[in-house]
This record gives sequence, structure tokens and C-alpha cells, in this order.
Amino acid sequence: WLANAWRDGFEQQYVPLHLETRHRDLIRKTLPRVALIMPANSEANTKEDATALGQRLLDIARYAIAPSGCRARLVVMFDTVTTKPGAHAAEANERGLVDWANLQLRRQGLGHVQVELREYRNKPASRRSKPGSIMTFLDQEAEEYDFIMVLDADSSFPQPDPNLPDTLDGIDRLVAAMLAHPELAMIQCGMRIEKYDTWLGWLQHVQARLAINYRGRLNGYLLQGEQPSYGHNVLFRRTDLHECYETGIPLRFLSHDFIEAAYLASNGRMCISTMDVATEEEPESTADTYLQRDQRWQRGNAQWAHFLFSYPGVALG
Repeated sequence: WLANAWRDGFEQQYVPLHLETRHRDLIRKTLPRVALIMPANSEANTKEDATALGQRLLDIARYAIAPSGCRARLVVMFDTVTTKPGAHAAEANERGLVDWANLQLRRQGLGHVQVELREYRNKPASRRSKPGSIMTFLDQEAEEYDFIMVLDADSSFPQPDPNLPDTLDGIDRLVAAMLAHPELAMIQCGMRIEKYDTWLGWLQHVQARLAINYRGRLNGYLLQGEQPSYGHNVLFRRTDLHECYETGIPLRFLSHDFIEAAYLASNGRMCISTMDVATEEEPESTADTYLQRDQRWQRGNAQWAHFLFSYPGVALG
């Protein structure tokens, strides 16, 4: 009941479940420019990892960008440091997987859609992080776009299925909401985990299903326009994201999860979530990698104390 109330009430005020003629006309008239950016570090150290990442990039290009009426581009940003042992092989893998994805797109008649490569390997020490790559992209290219969607290296989009409306026209439905509602600064998408081959992956799949169907919708109902950002699979209005990064706040943290939304909401901008635009991510397949990721998240979360108790407008600030 709560899930349906959220979907039929607050959520449908913003992100449409179906792309209607009026939405298509608005996009055709404005031709919004959208960048899908994927910061990546040490994600192609092996051939197997490179193949998997190349496939995800191909899926994003085919399933999200190719059907879109927006002027959308996919940019992958590698910052693997070449002075580390084995880094030269990783660098070759990174370039190779981008070339492979673009070759596959041309073979499938989608040569107008390309995966664009950015190499931020020589960033200053203050930017040796995912937020540092985002900041570098904003400094160099932000003015070229109206909206920016941040992805992770394990992010993807499902193949469109007419029987599943949340898999259809995802980018355009998000952008239509932004165009119709100038008060929106951010829309966080729900994340599916559909591909798994271990019991741990299955547990993450179940957690994601619960979040999409129940917990995420309930949180959305309670938090309204002050939803958190998970740091990926999230669309920002470019001007809002750039304003946040110009403060330097995200660069103070190992992880930028939640930071952008906290800053924007504290400045009166609306940050919402939608469970009706399907995105995907890869699960951690072993307990070791799951715990390493959790430890990384905890380290990032621990840095929040300073922000919570010092920034004006935040509940504890």
C-alpha cells in the first residue's frame, strides 16, 4: 500500500512512468545535452575485468543513449596511476575496452553513438579520488551540457522490455521531469541487481528488490524533496552540480555519496528519487570484496561528522 501510494502520489508528480507525446515534443524542442560520466580507477587490471566493463559500456550506449531523443554522450574517465606496478597493462586494457565497445557499436549500426575516453592520470594529489575526476570533468567540459548523470564502473542499464515500463526511455523520462520542474536539482534512480552467481550476490539482489519496491518508496514519501544521493546512477542539473563542486566540499571526502544532495537540499533545491527508472549494478561476488567495499563506505561515512556539524542549513549544522 505504501509503495503504491508513493508511486501514485508524490513520485508521479515528477518522473513520468511513460514518455508521452508532450514529453517527446518538449525534448525535441529543447534538445537537452546530457553527459553520462563514469569515473573509473583500476577497473580493468585483468582481461576479464576489462571485458566485463566493456560490455557494461556497450549496454549503456545501446540501451540508454541510442534510444534517447536527447543529445546524450557517454564519457568514461580513467585515472589509474601509471607509476604503480602493472599499471601500464591496465592502461592498455582501459584503452582497448573503449575501442572494443565502439567497434561493436559500429557493427550493430550504432556508429553515431560512441564511448568517449578521458584520461585523468596526472591529476593533482588533491583530486586523486572519484570526486576529483568529476571536478576535472566539470572544470573542462561542464558548459557543454545541461544535465549530468554520474555512473559507477559497475553501473549499467537493462535491455528495454515493453512489458516493463521502468526499462523504457529512462534518460528521456528523467530529463522530461527536470525540464518540467526547474526546482529539481537531482533525481536518484533505483538500482537493480539482476546478474549474480553466488549466494552473496543473490542476497544483494533481494536487498535491491526490497529497496525498489518498498524501502526506497517509503523513504521517498517521508523525505520528499530531501532524498540522498548514492553517488551513482543519479542525474543532476549541471548548474547545481557545478555549484556544489565549486565549493570544494566533495573533494574533502573519500566518497562523494550523499554530499551533493546534502549540499543542494540545504540550499533549498529539491533532490528526489525514482524507483520507476531502472538502472543496474554488479554485485560483489565474494565476502572479501563485499567487506572491502563496506569498509570503504564506512571510511567515507566517518568523514561526515565535520560536514554535519559545521555546514549551515544541514540539520545538525
